[in-house]
Amino acid sequence: MIHKTEIDLRDISRVVMSGTASYLAVHYFLLPQLVHWGVSFPTYFYIGVVVTGGLAVVINLLFQARDKAAPRPDLHPAE
Repeated sequence: MIHKTEIDLRDISRVVMSGTASYLAVHYFLLPQLVHWGVSFPTYFYIGVVVTGGLAVVINLLFQARDKAAPRPDLHPAE
């Protein structure tokens, strides 16, 4: 028996938005400062990856809380 899997597009858009926002924030604000301070490449790379990943998780959690506070009406139609 095949079960239909429903994917909420908000989950996908939340991951895309949080990843993009964190990538842009780190690459336009943090990494130029690290280069200016003379940080070596391995440290620069490690800090960029860790901060991008951590920031993406935080932004995703913020978006998730927003989505739970305002559920979509079409997911629970009135009977």
